[in-house]
Amino acid sequence: MQQITGTATGDFMLTFGIEASDLIPAAATAGDVQAALEALASIGTGGVIVTGGDLPGTPITVSFQGTPAN
Repeated sequence: MQQITGTATGDFMLTFGIEASDLIPAAATAGDVQAALEALASIGTGGVIVTGGDLPGTPITVSFQGTPAN
């Protein structure tokens, strides 16, 4: 497991392999983050579960499922 800490002060992107998500708002919900990650071809629908949030006040947890978890 890898933990990333910090507070986003503006829109941000997440990367997975060589792909980068679209901009995610600093006040994103867990659903916003999950949708941004599932839009990546290497993750896809069902490849990630995001819980927690809303940012920036409450942390989120990203759990990869299936092939992306490997």
